[in-house]
Amino acid sequence: MNDYATSLAAALPGPAGLGPTTRRSLGLIDARLDWVVSKYLAAWNTAGDTDRLRHLQSTWNEFGSFEDPLVRLQGRFAMNAHIAACRAARRGVRWKVTSDIAHQQGRILFAWEVLDGQGREILVGHSYGELDAQGRIQKMVGFFSSVSNTSAGP
Repeated sequence: MNDYATSLAAALPGPAGLGPTTRRSLGLIDARLDWVVSKYLAAWNTAGDTDRLRHLQSTWNEFGSFEDPLVRLQGRFAMNAHIAACRAARRGVRWKVTSDIAHQQGRILFAWEVLDGQGREILVGHSYGELDAQGRIQKMVGFFSSVSNTSAGP
């Protein structure tokens, strides 16, 4: 196991007494990555600032950076404000992961889509992320694959 996987496994909440090798063999690192991405998308899908910030506090490094074709920002509070602005521009939208989460060496990659209030696809893309030693997102880069009259995306 590499240094990153060892430190991430050691930092993960989980059953007492399981060492990093056992935890990895049980798929707990994959489960943690699924949880991080799920909470990250939950932040995009949460309308209230306080609840959204709670999702980001558990998954986003305090100084984490974000960029996509429209914006570049840094910090958890800036991320919260950006998500709020995207949600305000397109009321009723929801973000959804549409692929498995590929990962290696503290990096993640996944596909996503944004649906309008009627469930129509309005944006499709991919996100590439880097995680810190505690498994929180320290960098996320969003790529738009197709856009349908929108400017909001993870």
